[in-house]
Amino acid sequence: MTCHTTQTFGQNANTSYKDRGIHGHTGKDVDCGHGAPVVTPYSFKCYKVLDKNNPSNDGTGFTAVFGIVDNGIECFEFLAGHLDPIALVGNHYKKGDIIGTQSNHGKVYSGGVEITPAMQQAGDTRGSHIHFQKRTLKKKRDYNGAYFLTAVGAMTPGGYYRDNQGYYYEIYNFSNGYNGCVDMDIPTFSRNLYIGRSGYDVYCLQRLLVRDGNGDFEPTGFFGVKTHSAVKIMQKKHGIPATGLVGKITLPYLNGINVL
Repeated sequence: MTCHTTQTFGQNANTSYKDRGIHGHTGKDVDCGHGAPVVTPYSFKCYKVLDKNNPSNDGTGFTAVFGIVDNGIECFEFLAGHLDPIALVGNHYKKGDIIGTQSNHGKVYSGGVEITPAMQQAGDTRGSHIHFQKRTLKKKRDYNGAYFLTAVGAMTPGGYYRDNQGYYYEIYNFSNGYNGCVDMDIPTFSRNLYIGRSGYDVYCLQRLLVRDGNGDFEPTGFFGVKTHSAVKIMQKKHGIPATGLVGKITLPYLNGINVL
C-alpha cells in the first residue's frame, strides 16, 4: 500500500481555517486510497469516537477517532479524522494497529471543489484522506478553565473528559493559532531550554526528570531553578556535561528516549 502526504501542518489550502480563526492546517493529511486501512502511528487509549451514526455536531458529518498518548514524557491528544472508525472507546491500541478505513466524511475538497455531505452520501469518494493531528495536553487533578478535553456523554462537570485515575486534560497553549495542535513531524525537544523558558517541551522535560528520579516537583512548563538542578543531575548520570542547560548534547539524548 502506497501512501502520500497531501497537506502538511500549517498549510492553508482552503479558507475554512481562517473562517474558524486558525492560522492554517492543524495536522497532516495522508492519502492511502479510499477504503484503505488506517494504521495508528502512536500507541494510545481511545477516549472518544465520532462515526457516521454519531458525527460531529457542526453539520459537516466529520468522523474521527480520538486518543490520549502518554509515554511518561509526552502527553497529547491524537486524532485520526475523516475515516470509518473501528476503534472503540476505552480500548488501548498499539502503534501499527488498524483503527478504521480511509474515507471522506466531513469538510473535504477535491480540486478546490467541496465534496458536500450529500455528495459523499451519494457515493462520491473524492477528497478521501486521513487527517492525523497532535494536540498537546497537560494532566491536571481539577479543571479551572475552558480549554479542556470533552467526551461525548461524559458525566463530569461541563462534560470534561476525566480518565479512570481522576485526571482531566488541559489543552496546552490553546491560543497558539492552531488550537493547541503542533506539527507531529517535528521532534518535541528541538530548541535550547534554560532558566526562564516555558512551554510544552519544558513540561515534557520536567515529567521525564521526575519520572526518572532526578527531581521532586510538580511539572508546570516553566524552567526554574529546580528544573535547572534536576537537569544537572540527569546530565551527570548519563555522562553529559552537567551545565543545567539543555542544548546540542542533551537534546539528542532526550529525543532518543522519547519513544512514542
